[in-house]
Amino acid sequence: MIRVRYSSPPRYIKNAAASLGSRARLAALMLLSVIAASHLVIAQKTVSLAPPATDGQTQALLRASLNAMGGEQAWAGVSDETVTGSCVSKLPTGEAQTAKHFQWTTSGREFRYVPDTDNPGTALVSGHGKPSRTDEKGTKHLTAETARLALPYHLPGRILLTILHDSHYASEVIGNETVNGSLAIHFRTMRFVQGMPIPGTTQDWWIDPSTHLPVKVQYFVPGQQIIAYAPMTKVYSKWSGEANGLLVPHEIDTTMNGSALSSSCAVDGMQVNTKPDEALFDGR
Repeated sequence: MIRVRYSSPPRYIKNAAASLGSRARLAALMLLSVIAASHLVIAQKTVSLAPPATDGQTQALLRASLNAMGGEQAWAGVSDETVTGSCVSKLPTGEAQTAKHFQWTTSGREFRYVPDTDNPGTALVSGHGKPSRTDEKGTKHLTAETARLALPYHLPGRILLTILHDSHYASEVIGNETVNGSLAIHFRTMRFVQGMPIPGTTQDWWIDPSTHLPVKVQYFVPGQQIIAYAPMTKVYSKWSGEANGLLVPHEIDTTMNGSALSSSCAVDGMQVNTKPDEALFDGR
């Protein structure tokens, strides 16, 4: 079991305050006010304003979790993933819709998410940096930010590997908390550019201290306005082995915080390193 120590304020808040001039501090506060406004639910601890840094404690937690999911080398050896299964969505009234079979394909920063394989023309695609959503009504072009924030949260191993090795992320352990009646270690991460935090990139993860598997994540997706972000939550369960010895959650429950919209997805298989044609990710 990993033991955590909780300290407040975090070290790199102090470092940032000391290194920024008055104008930089003002700009940072203005940016943080935008970020704070978007954090409708995740407000337990201030996101640190600092150059990217991840302490040894958080690195140990990330490595332990990756090892539990098959290991760093196994995840690093994956170039693309195709995940299949079915999802049941619930309306705000609580009424469950008919289950639909999905296919989620990712390759690096490219993705094609088909929510209903009976209607393959309905999809969210990366478009090589120009994302779009297509359905029977036509094509809706989305902002480039949509592609940047549309991370494969159905594959926690891939996300945590990026957080561990991408120097633009700053991460820290928040402390021990309770998730669904069980103890979990909460850590937070955020992406930075030139020492400044990028709005909408905050991720909060909860890790089981016994199995080291993720139990929950909270993150943000672009909202309807330019600087608005919608908070989302995924809860993971029923972990099982897949291709290359990778461990993935086979049940994923997703909710949009502050609303009654939710979905429950069951994964039934995953293929890796199939090298999908790049045209698969083309927009229209």
